[in-house]
Amino acid sequence: MKNENAPFPNSILYGNGLNRMTVEDPSWEELLQSVCKEGTAPLDNTVPNAMKCEEIFLADKTDPAGTNRLYSKSEMFKVKKKIADASKLVTGNPYYDRLAHLDVVEYMTTNCDAALNHMLEKYGMQLKGFNSEEILYSTCRNCTYGDPLKRIWNLHGFAKSPSSIMVGLDQYWGSVAKLQNLQDNEKPLLKRLERGRHEVYCWADLFYMTNVHIVGFSMSYAEIDIWWVLSERMRRMKENPELIQNQIHFYYIYQGKESRSFELLLQSMGVTVHKYRLNKHLRKNVRWVRLYDQIFADLEEAVGTQEFELPEIPPMF
Repeated sequence: MKNENAPFPNSILYGNGLNRMTVEDPSWEELLQSVCKEGTAPLDNTVPNAMKCEEIFLADKTDPAGTNRLYSKSEMFKVKKKIADASKLVTGNPYYDRLAHLDVVEYMTTNCDAALNHMLEKYGMQLKGFNSEEILYSTCRNCTYGDPLKRIWNLHGFAKSPSSIMVGLDQYWGSVAKLQNLQDNEKPLLKRLERGRHEVYCWADLFYMTNVHIVGFSMSYAEIDIWWVLSERMRRMKENPELIQNQIHFYYIYQGKESRSFELLLQSMGVTVHKYRLNKHLRKNVRWVRLYDQIFADLEEAVGTQEFELPEIPPMF
């Protein structure tokens, strides 16, 4: 069923939280830990992931000759390749099935695996296009499937292009600079909105032209690019309230006491927060399943669903 009352099309931003619902699939933290076992300084759980990557790359490392040196670009690529190889093993889970059935065209993800791609292909959707012109960044990286039409934006790189995997501050800030230049200079965003033109040139455009629903994503302060897009959108909204009227929804999972300051920060950036408390009295596997079942039920009600079945397999004889 489709929500006919939505003035803007809906889009989804999902993160590693969905992968953690599959025991076999590694979390981003586990991927970083596996990289560190081969090399450098121990990681501290209090350090944001982007800074952990800087520690991996910048800490002195002793080579066989006994001299200390920093990671070279080729060694950085090896680290990314290791993360890419591990990401290719991500299998997905039933929540990716529900994700695929949402009545949306645009999906954004900070994951670099192809779990949703595989789910769409499972339902017989053909790859129609793959924008992969960027090497290091992923401001415009996406792949399009049909029928029905679905487009996936890999915000932090794609496993099939290891160089694009975002693993440090340099890439984060470089990505932000590219987004800002595109929206301010190359394809001026406000001029497009003034003319009623809603072409999407980069994933950040979706934060102005669709109602974004953020699920399975912690909104860590290390996600510099996401926080920049939200804050920049709010600045533009205050200056041009008639041009920016879409909505941003965040499905917030909290344990123990909720963070009021975190919620207020999101609200100051124009984000509607939907709160879900994790029940610690339930078994670990049960508590997360119940929570995500509720989140997806609410998400399906908000954006609607599409009906399509597995393709029939023709008889071999």
